[in-house]
Amino acid sequence: MHYPRMMFNPFALYPNETNHEQVRLLGERALENAKHVTPENRAVYLENRKNINDWLNYAVFSPTLRTMTPIQPRQLAINTNVPFAMFRAMVRVDGVPQDVRCIRLEGTRVLIKRRKMMDTILGSVDEYVEGRVEPNGAIVVDYPYDKRFAVKNFLDKKKAPTKENMVKELTIQSRLTATGSPFIVPLHHYLRGDDRNMAVMPFFAKGDAFDAINSLSSSDTLKRIALSMFRATLLVHTTGFAHLDISPENFLLQDDGESVALIDFGVAVELDEDWTFPYSAFVGKRRYAPPEIMTGFEGTRIDGRKVDVWCLGVTLFVMIVKNFPWEAALPSERSFVKVRSCIGKYLKHCIRNDDLVVDLLEGMLQIDPVNRPRVDELLLHPWFTLST
Repeated sequence: MHYPRMMFNPFALYPNETNHEQVRLLGERALENAKHVTPENRAVYLENRKNINDWLNYAVFSPTLRTMTPIQPRQLAINTNVPFAMFRAMVRVDGVPQDVRCIRLEGTRVLIKRRKMMDTILGSVDEYVEGRVEPNGAIVVDYPYDKRFAVKNFLDKKKAPTKENMVKELTIQSRLTATGSPFIVPLHHYLRGDDRNMAVMPFFAKGDAFDAINSLSSSDTLKRIALSMFRATLLVHTTGFAHLDISPENFLLQDDGESVALIDFGVAVELDEDWTFPYSAFVGKRRYAPPEIMTGFEGTRIDGRKVDVWCLGVTLFVMIVKNFPWEAALPSERSFVKVRSCIGKYLKHCIRNDDLVVDLLEGMLQIDPVNRPRVDELLLHPWFTLST
C-alpha cells in the first residue's frame, strides 16, 4: 500500500480548532497512515513522521472511546484524561473482607486490588477487578469477576531516570495500541497520582507463553502461537521501534490459547532511518540476547530488527525443545562456543522431526546480523506457509 504524503501538522492548520469531530478525523488519519508502513515505503514515512509525531504529542488517544482530545504539548500520547481517585476501603474480595487499595474512575466505576502479581524494576504489577459504588456509598464487587485488569505501578516518579523510562515505555505502548492490533497488549488508561503512576491494561488469565510451554497440545498450536509472535514483532518494527526483550515471558496468551499479545516495552527503542539504534548498555535477557548485544561497545550502531529476530529464534527454540540452546551468546560461554560454528548441525540434533523449522531457526540464529532475515521475510518461510 502506498503511504500517502502527509506534509502538514494538524495544529498548524487548525491552531484554534474547537470542533472535536474535525480534530478526531485528523488524528485518525494520522494513525491510519501509520498502520501501513512497509520496508518499501518507509523512506516516505520517515520523511513525514515528524509531522505525525508532532500530532501524537499534542493529542491523547483513548483506545476505549476512539476519540482524539487536544492537550498540552509534550504529554504522553495516551489517555490521561480519566478522572480518578485512589483510596483504601474495606471490600469483600474472594469472599473475605479486606482493606485494599481502590481506584475510582468515572461515574460509579471502581477498580479494586485483588492481589500482587509480580514486582518490577520500577514498581509492581497487580491484578484489579472492577466493581461499582452503590448509592449508599458501599463498594460492590460481583463474583465471578467479569472485568479484570492488570495495573502496572510506576513508583518514585520524581527520580529522573525512572520517569524517563516510564514515559518512553508508555509512549511506545500507546503508539502500538493505536494501531488496534490484537497482537499488542493494549494500554487502556494511564493514571497519574501523587506518589505513583499507573498503567491499566487487560488481564490475561492464561498467563504467558513460557508458562504454557509444557502444556502445548500440538505442533499446530505451537505454530499458531509462533505466527502471532512474529506478527506482533513485525508490527513493532513497521511502527518504527525495536522491542529488544523478546522472550516467551513477554508474550501473554489470549483466551483462545492459540495466539499471544506482546507486552513490556521497558527497553524498547525508536529506530533511526537505517533501522539502527546506538548501543549504550546491555538490555534484555542473557539467554535470549544476540552476540551484538552481549559484546557491544557504546556508540555502535545496531540493527534493532535483527536483535529481535535473534530473540525470536531463541524463543521459538525454547518452545520447541523446552530447554535453552545456551546460557549466553558470548565467546567465553562454553555452551555457545561449541555450537556457534555449526548451528545448523546443532539444531538438527535438537529438533529431529521437522526440517522446515530447523531451516527457519538456522537463518534466525546467524551470528552476523546482516545474514539474518527480516521478520516479514520469515513470515514467508514454508514452515508458516505450508499446511501441516
